[in-house]
Amino acid sequence: MQNIRYFLRQAVDSLRAWWLVLVLLSVSASHAQAWEHQTLTWPKPDIQTFSQQEIATPCTDCLLELRLPLKQSANAAPGFVYLSAWRGQQMLRHYISSLPSGTATALRVLAWAPPETERLQLSFVHPRGEDWRWGQAQLIWLPIGDKRQAAQPDFVLQQQMQRIEQQAMFAPTMGWGAWRAMMERSRHALAAKDRNLVLQLGLNLLAEPVPHSRILPARGGRAPALASAAATAVPQMQLEWPAPGVAYLALPGFGAPQPELRQAYADRLGALLQQLSGACGLILDLRAHGGGAIGPPLAGFSPLFEEGQLLGWWKNARSEKTMIRLTHGTYQELEHGKQMQPDVALAAQWRQPQTSLPLALVTGPGTASASEILAALLQQRPATRSFGEGSAGQLNGVSSWLLPDGARLALVTHVLHTADGKEVPAQFQPQQQTAAALPAAMEWLQSSCRKPEIQ
Repeated sequence: MQNIRYFLRQAVDSLRAWWLVLVLLSVSASHAQAWEHQTLTWPKPDIQTFSQQEIATPCTDCLLELRLPLKQSANAAPGFVYLSAWRGQQMLRHYISSLPSGTATALRVLAWAPPETERLQLSFVHPRGEDWRWGQAQLIWLPIGDKRQAAQPDFVLQQQMQRIEQQAMFAPTMGWGAWRAMMERSRHALAAKDRNLVLQLGLNLLAEPVPHSRILPARGGRAPALASAAATAVPQMQLEWPAPGVAYLALPGFGAPQPELRQAYADRLGALLQQLSGACGLILDLRAHGGGAIGPPLAGFSPLFEEGQLLGWWKNARSEKTMIRLTHGTYQELEHGKQMQPDVALAAQWRQPQTSLPLALVTGPGTASASEILAALLQQRPATRSFGEGSAGQLNGVSSWLLPDGARLALVTHVLHTADGKEVPAQFQPQQQTAAALPAAMEWLQSSCRKPEIQ
């Protein structure tokens, strides 16, 4: 009897040993399919505004991650990275992603190469080549066709994906179902730390005219504000007088969430406007305004509009409309007469009307997001003319929410319509296209100047 028990124990131990060997072999096989790296050389963009490189397909039916160290100058114009999968002359997939903001950062883009991919094409587009510098690129890939490795569903990721599907203004170019199926097959390779890459992949698939939806990484454990400018203080603003009676203001981007800073920004603008009483006009330069909040600048500029003026409408993916107007120095969004987004109100002492003040808008590729909206709304008032170049093409409404790791997801959820119901194009085009925007604006204002002795 003891011998039988002994042999049974030996058999069980042997089975355990073989099971351990199988587990180790499975783990080894898993690691054999781990992410593989490839270094890419890339031409320096000193004077280029478009650079491109083709690479052989590293795998079929695989996820691809591009990593690229970046540096950009202050107030750099928005840039974009494109990854295209090709079969012969046929484009199979096309991904577009915004280059991240920040003077020193790193780009990470996740994409998918379908099984029939023969070659990949990586491209960078940036309006001013001198704004950007980058280091050595890394391409990392992982085959995802092998379904042997199981993984538990990531319910947090699924919840965020569902929210994007429900609220995104633009439908994806490859369909939500394909996105979900691809993520389901690659769950074994994506850890919780990669959630944001997966979500960014979905945002890159949206059919936005120019990429605007994006994930802003957390900094120091806290989510950043939606702005290209620093949100820790109110930026300095000062009027210049390049000619008698003509004022010039370069408006900086601003996106601080703190009510006291938003109030200070609006009041500072309102105080500057009061200095223009009787002036020939104002040149408002938006070329370095890379985005941020729309409420504070509109509150500050509310004296330029009629009291209670209807500015336009926001329209979401379900064709629901939200009225936007200025009342008592406050930018308001109203749905069915109910105020949806209260914001700061310009202090009463700065509300003296300036509705007849001639205004020259100056725009360019660095005019993005909130400044594009501002330009489009100001363009509707009388005695206003715009000069310069087309804007960044992100003229739409963005909603944002915090992600579990402290990052913030910004999603295009609305498009702008004018007061008479016409949809506003995603890119603001000035009325007078010119590279010499400031001289043209100056000439226009001086031609209508009645009192050159002022200032």
